[in-house]
Amino acid sequence: MIIDEIISEIIAKSRNLQPEAIPKYSDILLNTDNSGPYTIYPDMSRSIGDMVAVFGWITSEGSPMVSILSSFLLKGKTDSVQVYFDDGILTTEHKHNFTEFGYVAQGQFHTHIDNQDYIFNQGDIFLIDKNTIHNEYIYRKNMVVLFFSVANTFFDKTIHHEVYCAKTEKFIKDFVIGEDYRFIRLVPKVNNCQVPGLFEKIFSEIWRPHSGTMHLIIGYVEWIIDLIPTEYEIIIQRNNRNMVRDLLFKEIRQYLENNYQDIKLNGLIRQFGHDRNYFNRIIKNKTGMTFSAFIQSIKLEKAEFLLKTTDLPIEEVARQIGYENLSYFYNIFRKKFDLTPHKLRKVRPPPDHL
Repeated sequence: MIIDEIISEIIAKSRNLQPEAIPKYSDILLNTDNSGPYTIYPDMSRSIGDMVAVFGWITSEGSPMVSILSSFLLKGKTDSVQVYFDDGILTTEHKHNFTEFGYVAQGQFHTHIDNQDYIFNQGDIFLIDKNTIHNEYIYRKNMVVLFFSVANTFFDKTIHHEVYCAKTEKFIKDFVIGEDYRFIRLVPKVNNCQVPGLFEKIFSEIWRPHSGTMHLIIGYVEWIIDLIPTEYEIIIQRNNRNMVRDLLFKEIRQYLENNYQDIKLNGLIRQFGHDRNYFNRIIKNKTGMTFSAFIQSIKLEKAEFLLKTTDLPIEEVARQIGYENLSYFYNIFRKKFDLTPHKLRKVRPPPDHL
């Protein structure tokens, strides 16, 4: 098997390495370089900044080292590093704005999702939903896990999944760009599944990259996604949907309030990973407004605040919230507050009551 050969190579190379010469896992985290295609934000949410990224983790019996392979397809960046870790270490809690596929090629994978521990066994495939908080345990025993980080742009109808069958379209809609879940576990329902062999081919491409690696991995990922609904039973671990949507709406509102001057729906998609219909549904459900009406409301609330707390000219207030057309600003302001900006400023409270 390809994976067995690669593991043998890694173990052979690691025998001559001294632990003190290898970076610690904790040091790698502390010195994360966010200039690359993989970004970690202050709230520990993660973005790949690429269409597909592939990661491989390899540990071996009794070894204090984990080998981490990575490949960012559009960036053409492939890397391999070995890191020293303490047995049973729990990695940093995080979430991401993309869909993460995981495949356990050997051993067991122990993960912590929304404050609960789960074990995935050899041959298991799992998907962890966007914005689901999770982290992983790493043990000094034989383990090989592959992760695919897949951005929504991969599933652009005009580029890729127009070739998929109806069953695959439904899988993508329901579990990749659709509804909330904590994670799903995929259990083989046919003998001689093709998917594990395709994961091994991807693993081999990462380990020995060449000029065609990017195109082959994209093809293999598309093939896997097309095969999953046919070859696997989907077992869903649900979130508390109302709680998840409440938390997500709070994050969305905070993001919009911080970026209200020039925000578009595509900005939300990039930040949080869901599709436009999902955001429209959440905003409509929580506010009764469309996305554009909600943005306009946030902008006008900012304008009201500036008019009440500063002496900025009305033209400057309009410009600061993103409106260059003063007549249009007056019109929508009057509709929301039943006052013109000038009259609202006249009735503002004295400074000591602000």
